[in-house]
Amino acid sequence: MSESPPETRHLEMELTFHLVPIDGADPAMRLASKGDWKGSLAYSRKVAACAETEFGKGNAEVLPHAQRIAMALVALGEFEEAARCMRHVVEVSSRAFGSDSLVTAKYSSDLGNILFRFSAWDEAEAIFRHVMKLREAQLGLRHADTVSVYNCLGCCLVSAGKLAEGKDLISRAWEIGQEILGPDHANTRASRRNLAALGVLDLPVN
Repeated sequence: MSESPPETRHLEMELTFHLVPIDGADPAMRLASKGDWKGSLAYSRKVAACAETEFGKGNAEVLPHAQRIAMALVALGEFEEAARCMRHVVEVSSRAFGSDSLVTAKYSSDLGNILFRFSAWDEAEAIFRHVMKLREAQLGLRHADTVSVYNCLGCCLVSAGKLAEGKDLISRAWEIGQEILGPDHANTRASRRNLAALGVLDLPVN
């Protein structure tokens, strides 16, 4: 049985996408780094359309550009449209690379991140559980990407009222993160602050 969820506004999931590199210059990210998310979105849509014309809509060459479209939509607060975009990315990646590939896992993690932001916790939980299983099997329990998904899944579970398992996973992320990433790494600090927000660590939330 789920417990009543606590105040969760302080819980932190990853704020950055697992961007797949693009050969050559990356104007979309250059615009994003300047805070011009509308410009970044417009550029990525234009390049994605060109890639679709050249390679076909379901071709993997389009995926990095579609990922940047979703990232810009998130920055602009358009979470549902971003989720639709990333669902398409995951579908195409699954066909191109396989549903159990680490490439698809990166895209799936981005989708879970977006879903968490508009409280679609059940769907986000299912995605992060799948990503966790893949990363544990292919990367091991003490890899940075595995540690990251522990915190993400933990946030979903806590938000959905599954406090015991959620706290356990965030604690695991913090403990392993300290050892393999160091205490000052962004992911380690995020899991530490999450534990403070949940009252597991006697530390200030900020």
